[in-house]
Amino acid sequence: MLGKAIQSGTKIPVEWHPTYGVPFGDKKNRTTLSSYIGVVAREPVNINYKNWGDVPKEIVDEEYEIIAKGFDVLEKRKKYILGRASIRWRAFKTRLRKYWLYKVHGNKKVVRKTSPWKYPMILQTNWNKFIKTYIEDDAFQSTLDAQAQRGEITAKGRDDVLAKAINKSDHGGRVRAVGSGVSNKAYFGYNQPTPPNRMQAQVNYLMKRWVL
Repeated sequence: MLGKAIQSGTKIPVEWHPTYGVPFGDKKNRTTLSSYIGVVAREPVNINYKNWGDVPKEIVDEEYEIIAKGFDVLEKRKKYILGRASIRWRAFKTRLRKYWLYKVHGNKKVVRKTSPWKYPMILQTNWNKFIKTYIEDDAFQSTLDAQAQRGEITAKGRDDVLAKAINKSDHGGRVRAVGSGVSNKAYFGYNQPTPPNRMQAQVNYLMKRWVL
């Protein structure tokens, strides 16, 4: 349906909620729009950009233009469309890391050195860089896990091991590496203050590192 619409120059209509500014109405059209945003988000955007904000503006604008060719979206909905694209792009990178970075060989988990056959747009050179980045992250996270088990650091709630591994706690609105649509409150609950004994343990650990 979408391919025919683009070829003929006929755009698929999308109704927008007058108050919330999100697609509503025809479910089939909404689902098609959502799926297409996901496809467009992962095709031209290199998986090795660290954050969506690092993606060059011309590539982001190109993504919007591609989507707008097939759907009746107003310019004022551009922010929503690109916001959804950024979410789908992050979710795509999470899937790559979770399902494609490693494979089971015998009783061992080994790195998958060949780029995923399911996503032929990922060049081998880009996949090699992706592997290097996240293997290093995983090794660092394993070190943090061990330190947390020994009580050298606290890893709880928003200050979890993944947050420490990237040196940043989860910010309001979403949680890293658990897919889209999961808020901090839903995943972690309220951000409880660190008890004094745990705070002192963290200070002691940091003091040790500075001395070393």
